[in-house]
Amino acid sequence: MKKILNTLICIMSINMANAQWTTANLSVARTSLSATTVGTKALFAGGYTGSAYSSKVDIYDNSTSLWTTTNLVLARRNLSATSVGTKAFFAGGLPAPAPGSPASPTSIVDIYDNSTGMWTTAASLSTARYNLSAATVGTKAFFAGGWASLNSLSSAVDIYDNSTGLWTTASLSVARAGLSATTVGTKVFFAGGMTGTATNLTYSSVVDIYDNSTGLWTTANLSVARTNLSATAVGTKVFFAGGLIGPSTSPTYYSVVDIYDNSTGLWTTANLSVARAGLSATTNGTKAFFAGGLTGTSTSLTFYSIVDIYDNSTGLWTTDSFSAARSYVSATSVGTKVFFAGGTNSSGSSSVVDIYDNTITGINAINDNVGLDIYPNPASNQLTINIDPDLMGIKIESVAIYDISGRKVYSENLGTSNSNPEITIDVSKFSVGVYFVQVQSADIIATKKLVVEK
Repeated sequence: MKKILNTLICIMSINMANAQWTTANLSVARTSLSATTVGTKALFAGGYTGSAYSSKVDIYDNSTSLWTTTNLVLARRNLSATSVGTKAFFAGGLPAPAPGSPASPTSIVDIYDNSTGMWTTAASLSTARYNLSAATVGTKAFFAGGWASLNSLSSAVDIYDNSTGLWTTASLSVARAGLSATTVGTKVFFAGGMTGTATNLTYSSVVDIYDNSTGLWTTANLSVARTNLSATAVGTKVFFAGGLIGPSTSPTYYSVVDIYDNSTGLWTTANLSVARAGLSATTNGTKAFFAGGLTGTSTSLTFYSIVDIYDNSTGLWTTDSFSAARSYVSATSVGTKVFFAGGTNSSGSSSVVDIYDNTITGINAINDNVGLDIYPNPASNQLTINIDPDLMGIKIESVAIYDISGRKVYSENLGTSNSNPEITIDVSKFSVGVYFVQVQSADIIATKKLVVEK
């Protein structure tokens, strides 16, 4: 029994199959952009190209698989985005400074209504600011904190209620920027960030929490004060991951993940596979994703392609990677697809959009040294699948084979009575390419990569 248990732990703890990743490109390479989803559309807006501020909005429509572009009314970076009802909001940000003048944030809110396909800019934030955070709970969209100038932080929270069309304001308990925001149940959370002034920064552990069911604000604290962290929610849990403190010449990076479970009211912690800041987070299905990021000093930065994935259905963490290491990507999700767009690395701003398709939700990759063997591999005619006899009687009950797009191309259900530790499959009619063989029994679900050659 101990051997089975150890084997199952190994099976469940390694990386996900890379067949679920594809790439696309933004119309303009840029970092410090914002993203949100409304209806079937994922929108990626604004940003900085490395030499210019961008007004570009790249739009992916999941119902057609097509990309289109439009423009914000004002080119800017470090804006925030969220959606409520049929509307997507892009608020605040830092436009290019006028010649001879310091940069000054904007209060503009660009609003896209998916029901009409129209853009408006009738609304404005109560205070112009950038590097703010945004989230939605119920019918309300929140835009919180940020830099009101290059040396002044804001505690302002602008709230749009989609049920009334009205804007109201509230205040964070501590003025700060570089905070992260997410929602679970009836609660919206604004966590961490930097406080003080540009020349005398301190870091915050405060979590401001608004409960839409009561209309009340409360506070909690992260386990570690930090800024440039990321946040998302899955199931009943909210996650605040990574971050940093300290000057750019000698920062401290964190791997800690603070987790609040709304069903119990309790806080716990976990850790990312690598300590880092400037990562992005989003959720799809039962999975929460924490992608990219950086470590190092202002003169020597290391960028990451790591994606830490928490699966709420199993309570397990796995790791994967996207195509190009970078930080400050913009993340969102639509349908079964998760998008990580733009960002920056040592080569400058990026146009890459890494897309993870969560369609194959049940497949876990199996360690090459554990339990399951397929041969020959590469195969051209006949494939044999074998489970190690040391696994104490575990037998194959079903087999499914997926192509690289996630489409099932073969399945066989042996059932319990006909299960066997070894079976053969004719792959002679398979097209040349990469496949994933999923084997299931009463005890395991495991997957191995298969290459078909002719």
